[in-house]
Amino acid sequence: GDFVHRPRIVLAYLTDVLRGRARRYLGHNPAGGLMIVALIASLLITTCSGMALYAVEEQAGPLAGWLGTLGESWEDVFEGLHEFFANFTLFLVVVHVAGVIVESLLHGENLVRAMFTGRKREEM
Repeated sequence: GDFVHRPRIVLAYLTDVLRGRARRYLGHNPAGGLMIVALIASLLITTCSGMALYAVEEQAGPLAGWLGTLGESWEDVFEGLHEFFANFTLFLVVVHVAGVIVESLLHGENLVRAMFTGRKREEM
């Protein structure tokens, strides 16, 4: 279905954005939908690796019973994962905000307001 073709759809949409002729969506556009999945996944990995790091480093937190005795080599692994995904999440946020600005300008509408109200004009 749609998920198999998703990368092609997102790429076609981003190409249309660069050409200034991207289709307007009432909900999330293909790139926005992919961004939400990426943000949730990155935040999930950041959270889990942080709890794992806390368990290994301090023998504390919700994962301490399972991971608390793993040792220093695992501490380095979880620390690297946590640091990478924390920074990657910040990168995704910057890209997301830039996308919202570009999309708002392209379609002449305030998407930030739409995020808060949950409403967009149906017709343009």
